[in-house]
Amino acid sequence: MSTSWLTCAESEADIATIREITGAAFSTPEEVEILDALRSDPAWIEGLSVVSIDASDVVVGHALLTRCHIDEAPALMLGPVAVRPDRQREGAGSAAILAGLEHARRMGENHVVVVGDPKYYSRLGFTRASDFGM
Repeated sequence: MSTSWLTCAESEADIATIREITGAAFSTPEEVEILDALRSDPAWIEGLSVVSIDASDVVVGHALLTRCHIDEAPALMLGPVAVRPDRQREGAGSAAILAGLEHARRMGENHVVVVGDPKYYSRLGFTRASDFGM
């Protein structure tokens, strides 16, 4: 199904919905705990927690980019990424990720790492770190 998504940085009003979506999208509570911990961590970068919103103005997806380092070089870590289970495979996750990456580029960020399914993330331009000796 092809859907157009509105994407934007999360607002305070989105936080509870993001927690709910993340909890529903994963089989354990760990991703919600990670998300909650990152909100108060220095790794948090304002504007890089992105939601995707459907035509009914409902938040259905979320992607987060936070600060990490590769050796001493600053980079971003993508994740968690979550979509409401009943709206998965419609492009909401990809839309939030791509919008987050574009926001990051505008901020001068050029390096992003992700831990996740290579099949999914390769569609978005990610390659295995092992291809680069990492």
